[in-house]
Amino acid sequence: MISSGVYQICSDSIALAYDTNAYIADNMLSIQEEVQEESFLIINDNAAQMINKEAGNIYEDFTNYGNKIIIDKTIVAMQEHVLAHYGLLNDFLSENGIKVQRTFATLSETLGYPIDEQNIAGTLYIWDADGTTINSATEETLTLLYNSDAPPDISSTNEKTVTLAEIAEPLVAVSTPCKAIWIGAPVTQTTGLAENTKLVLIGDSSNQIIPLVQDNFQGFIIQISDAATVYIKVGVDGESVRYLILT
Repeated sequence: MISSGVYQICSDSIALAYDTNAYIADNMLSIQEEVQEESFLIINDNAAQMINKEAGNIYEDFTNYGNKIIIDKTIVAMQEHVLAHYGLLNDFLSENGIKVQRTFATLSETLGYPIDEQNIAGTLYIWDADGTTINSATEETLTLLYNSDAPPDISSTNEKTVTLAEIAEPLVAVSTPCKAIWIGAPVTQTTGLAENTKLVLIGDSSNQIIPLVQDNFQGFIIQISDAATVYIKVGVDGESVRYLILT
């Protein structure tokens, strides 16, 4: 049975490859080298069989197949593996604390494997006073995120510019306690066009894997206790993100 950690890594890699038009094979081969998990090889084999490849490594021979085909078949193999060895897909995700990226969830649903909103990273929710999720929220309900007598304060819009593409930088320079942060792609107000030319990756100090594409002006919410623990890695020197800190 695939471990929750490997499932998370694979789903994130698939989403990133699709969003950046990168070869999924490169990402999956790297995972294969690092993980050494039998279930991953089973998924590889099942995906290969779906495109009538009898032997060999589907990811090593990816040039013989379309990138989208390999992405689709890998997703199907992952989800069928979970259904066969665990049970309901959404139970596996929620009970193991797995949050897939929106791109992966969309691809999965298109292939017949819908993923509940609660198992998708970056989904906004309105919370009742006892902490119960009422429903997913829109940007208009942002101030209701915690639904308390004292809603979180929202600071003015800030911009974080990263000097070098090779080096991730913290969102803020000093420790900044908060309840959550909103991060979005910068937009030129007069034209409505994206300012960034490549996607931005978001994460912690050691690993940035959450993609923010150039035209994601709506952005997403990250619930976190200190804004300084969020790191930004840009694709081009000097590009940036917009953010709000909810305290």
